[in-house]
Amino acid sequence: MPESVVGLGIDVVALERVAKDHERLAERILGSAELVLYAASTRPAEFLAGRFAAKEAVLKALGTGLSEGISWKEVEILRSPEGAPVAALRGKAADRLHALGASRALVSISHDAGLAVAVAQVAR
Repeated sequence: MPESVVGLGIDVVALERVAKDHERLAERILGSAELVLYAASTRPAEFLAGRFAAKEAVLKALGTGLSEGISWKEVEILRSPEGAPVAALRGKAADRLHALGASRALVSISHDAGLAVAVAQVAR
């Protein structure tokens, strides 16, 4: 059976928005596996802006934002072995994914001219 999209989200974040206090923001929104990637990043503000945009895009694709008790840390943006971003949902975010009849959330992140943009798709 072909995959069908049940939700789509997009978000844009200015790097200057996160650069001011990116360490505090990282502690607030990143899960433990993301914090390891963040600590190893050579461009932490860019990394964080991309993750922030990706998390927002996934939450929009789920149709909830941060409502229904979903927290930032329940949506982790990790890396595939090839380096592509991978959305890993747990807790109430995973519950919402399954309630939509979806099996996965796909995400893409891009950076340019002081901006990070991300798009997410929730699919069956």
